[in-house]
Amino acid sequence: MSTDTPVSTHTVAAHMIAGRDRGSRARVIVRAMTLALLCVALSGAALAFAAPVGQVPDEVLVRFRAGTSIARRNTLHAAAGATVVRQFKSVPDLHLIKVPGTAARALAHYGASPDVLYVERNHAITLQAMPNDPRFVEADPGVWGLNMVPLFSDADIDGPEAWDITTGSRNVVVATIDSGIDYTHEDLAANMWRNEADCNGNGIDDDGNGFVDDCYGIAPINGNSDPFDDHSHGTHVAGTIGAVGNNGIGVVGVNWNVRLMSCKMFDADGNGSLAAAIACLDYIAIMKDRGVNVVATNNSWSDNEYSAALRDAIDAHRQRGILFVAAAGNYYQCADNPYECRTDTNNDRKPTWPANFQLPNVISVANSVNYGFLNAASGRGRRTVHLAAPGSFILSTTPANTYDYFTGTSMATPHVTGVASLLKAQDPTRDWRAIRNLILAGTDGDLFPDDDDLITLKRLNARGSLACASCSMLTRRKRPSAPSRTRLSIRSE
Repeated sequence: MSTDTPVSTHTVAAHMIAGRDRGSRARVIVRAMTLALLCVALSGAALAFAAPVGQVPDEVLVRFRAGTSIARRNTLHAAAGATVVRQFKSVPDLHLIKVPGTAARALAHYGASPDVLYVERNHAITLQAMPNDPRFVEADPGVWGLNMVPLFSDADIDGPEAWDITTGSRNVVVATIDSGIDYTHEDLAANMWRNEADCNGNGIDDDGNGFVDDCYGIAPINGNSDPFDDHSHGTHVAGTIGAVGNNGIGVVGVNWNVRLMSCKMFDADGNGSLAAAIACLDYIAIMKDRGVNVVATNNSWSDNEYSAALRDAIDAHRQRGILFVAAAGNYYQCADNPYECRTDTNNDRKPTWPANFQLPNVISVANSVNYGFLNAASGRGRRTVHLAAPGSFILSTTPANTYDYFTGTSMATPHVTGVASLLKAQDPTRDWRAIRNLILAGTDGDLFPDDDDLITLKRLNARGSLACASCSMLTRRKRPSAPSRTRLSIRSE
């Protein structure tokens, strides 16, 4: 999922450089101070983002070529001594297979067949621990990402200004793919999506969708339909998207009125798998096909291994008009193995998945701090990461009616997902393309000294997106010879 690290509280000196005179001397000063503060940040506590921890030794994902007969598939499975664990509906011909022994022989067996489009290991994805230091954050208001008194840059998303336009709609559904949601939380319960036909706990698949008692969603990591959050990460993400607004309790989400669907891909210890992620995407696609108005999924997790099956599942969402909002990743985390330490935050050079998939429904999100520029540990990429959003010391809901401060691109991503749902509430006729365009065109702000690290070069702004009638986005397309500037005009639908 992600490798969330504490915010490096970048220097205010960057914003004290007068006017637009940003010469080399100023940059050297800022970079040096940023590096010094980064060293401080690296010594602090780490927050949640996911990292791969190895393979699920006896499982592989196999996608057969279209038109392959059931008999030929069964013959191939029988020869491997394999058992079909799951067939995915949204990605035709994709099977999760359990094999005797290790997966290595299965990879060779299926890979040699002309009937197989691809075969890959099912691998583990793990949430890292999320300690926090109250003494470090007690002076921080926590909700600065929604509204703040500008320090040297107005780095919030202009929440109150956006809420003058709309506070959301209960006709809009957002799905979180995470550690679940505490659906009993005082600040979330009223905004939970409910599959009413299966909320009776009778042990029967009442609506015939293939899942028993899936009232709030499902939990493929646990093999059941109870996505209750026994970790905390998913509940925190959900609160940023849609904690109930104007109820006199706790915090407020970007969207006051929304419905939150939950799919649990991480267990209580933060352990998940590739197959669980794909199962979540499959379930959401099924519910979309059944008429649930799912606008976007929030994906505050990442993985260093490419998966064709995951890409196909995300593309199946594109075909159904669902945005996929993904965290760009957090680095400078070595865990217990320094040889696996990733210190390169540039996703252009070192991809992180699923944020790096070049699919038009994917939005990749970096983590900005309250001075306006990027958290030093945040993933970035001039060609791969679209925009930044507040993700440092964010106060949100946690299980058992509690609230806490977390940091990372995991926390930035739900700000964008929340704005996507506001845009759909403002105009229900907007499709995923219009919503994505308005999110990117509505960005604003100056990321200096990180002003060449993102596609838009800017930060999320909720009001900017909601009020965007004929706005444009400036971006530079780098060429080996000479850089040029391209203006992209984007009109609201």
